[in-house]
Amino acid sequence: MENINEKSRKEILSICSKVIENHLGIIEASRILADYRDNYLGITNYDDILLFDEIKSETDSLPIGKERDMWNKKVLEEKDKEIRKIEAKYRDRVLKACNRLLEEMR
Repeated sequence: MENINEKSRKEILSICSKVIENHLGIIEASRILADYRDNYLGITNYDDILLFDEIKSETDSLPIGKERDMWNKKVLEEKDKEIRKIEAKYRDRVLKACNRLLEEMR
């Protein structure tokens, strides 16, 4: 793997593993992985990276992670419906992308 520092590589591997093991949500992982796109110069399947960008863009109004603590509970209930729908929509594609990244970066 060229053009990626070791710390970034380990973080990407960790995020992908957590997604596959169902320890990290699709949206949260995609937001993190999309931020690494400038480090992906050595990755051959750029479509995987674009997928993470697409999800990040589509979900930027949804509360994920610690920011949920600042949201109204009733509003969160509605947003959670959106989150479940989007996570289901992208789950298979993200799992495949994460598996490809794991293979390529190990």
